[in-house]
Amino acid sequence: MMKPRKRSTAGRQEPRTSVAKALAVLRAFIDGQDQWGVRELASRIAQPPSTAHRLLSRLRLEGFLDYDEARQKYRIGFEFFRLAAAVNERHGFKQVALPIMRELTERSGESVWLVLHDSQRFRMACVAEQPSPHPLRYAAPLGREETLIDSACGLAVLAALPDDERRATLAGLRGRVPANLDRRLCEIRDAGYATTRACEAEAAMMIAVEVRDIQGYPTGSLAVVVPMHRFGSGRELVLGELVRDYATRLSHRLGARLLGGASAGTWHDAVALISELLHREAPGLMVTPALGGGGRNLEDLDRGLGTYGLTTAASLHQAFHGRKPFNCRHERLRAVMNLSELQLLVISRRGLAVDGIGDLAGLRVSPGEQGFSAAQVFEELLHLARVPRQHTERKRGAILYLDYPEAKRRFEAGALDVLIWLTGVSNRLVQEIHASTPSRLRAIAEPLLRRLAAGNPGYRVGPIAASAFPRWLKADAQTLIVPTVLVCTAGCAESEVYEVARTVFEHRAELALMSSVYSRIDARFAVADLAAPLHPGAARYFREIGAEPGYAVADLQPSS
Repeated sequence: MMKPRKRSTAGRQEPRTSVAKALAVLRAFIDGQDQWGVRELASRIAQPPSTAHRLLSRLRLEGFLDYDEARQKYRIGFEFFRLAAAVNERHGFKQVALPIMRELTERSGESVWLVLHDSQRFRMACVAEQPSPHPLRYAAPLGREETLIDSACGLAVLAALPDDERRATLAGLRGRVPANLDRRLCEIRDAGYATTRACEAEAAMMIAVEVRDIQGYPTGSLAVVVPMHRFGSGRELVLGELVRDYATRLSHRLGARLLGGASAGTWHDAVALISELLHREAPGLMVTPALGGGGRNLEDLDRGLGTYGLTTAASLHQAFHGRKPFNCRHERLRAVMNLSELQLLVISRRGLAVDGIGDLAGLRVSPGEQGFSAAQVFEELLHLARVPRQHTERKRGAILYLDYPEAKRRFEAGALDVLIWLTGVSNRLVQEIHASTPSRLRAIAEPLLRRLAAGNPGYRVGPIAASAFPRWLKADAQTLIVPTVLVCTAGCAESEVYEVARTVFEHRAELALMSSVYSRIDARFAVADLAAPLHPGAARYFREIGAEPGYAVADLQPSS
């Protein structure tokens, strides 16, 4: 069992920097006493009393500690409580786990503990519990640390670690490793769960299973704690299978990542808002924002490195049908809904003669980041115009794959000549360039754009309103229009995708308020001309509100 105990400092160095020393003080309040005097704390953190006094005084000044004048001891302060409350509310791991823990307690009748793994310090700490309804139960030592060999919680994680990390973990224990540990870890892997008998005073058993993140790494464990008098014959197998099932469910929930765009732009902002909406409206589903790019997101989804993502309709069409730049068909991809339309913007420095793709020779051009949608469109335009890359890069020209903020910085500094971006006209970076940088918006020959659109239904030719860029345009101009699509894989549960589609659509006004690029979302646009089959969960929701999908609805299982 996890027990309150003095922390071991094996394998750790004494804190040397001011920040490390301050954190050592805070850890003393977490792992040790509720109140500390200066000298006893100095002994605890292995620092001179003068240093301990300075650290305590500073933390008191910042509100993280209070001082009891009568007892002449320091205790946890308001800011510490505020920080703990904020982390407790926002930490996705716990928020996603609590509904699963409640259900496991209902099924098992026993207390359930959630334990986190600190892979940097080779430690475990209990962060949440769901108490048993029985009068006799064991309270979890919330916040207390232990090593990975002290209980079933740690052993379950230790058995699941890669060999090199397991060796590093055991090396830090300095001789405390049991002689039969290797055999025991093999038994845990075979059984699928770890068990430990509690000490005689506690008289309980713990059964634990590791919880994994999206990349399969053991990030913690889920455990039931059972008094011995309720741990009858055959119950270990029943509870072991039950805990394993719920730990697997939790792992799947934690693996839900929403892959977005670069660190600036409408995709990045949309991903953050959608994640917040899902956290608020569907707390059983955790979706973690992550950076990505249109084509790259689809590759990552197919490899299981994400659950949802944003991409362009053009990239989705190419990936689903296995067309370049994709090397194979990604038939497991499914559309959830259209979100917006992006425009291809070609922005050059004023005074440059850029009337077509061929005029980029000898210029310094940035088409966004490699693997992102703008770079893909740029490569396709070069191919259709029969302009070799070497032609563009001749003389002092260069193709520089940069994120939008860095490209803007270099453009304004005169270190870039042309930006080729796929974004909304309301993009803050574009509007800043339009307002303050000597520049022009360049048109690409409409026949070339129509050839590109003819080969991919995810592209179309449409207008940029002159009112969007009054310094650049005297009349509306034609450009390439590319829808943004929220996508997932066929393996996503129908009920889950239904909730995602419902939440995003019902809160479309919040998306539009964040950026006008999302103001087009209505029932018709959301499912019109989809570039891949609509997921059945999304199809069910949109049919309920009277919208008929513009692509055949896929079966839930991927094709073979």
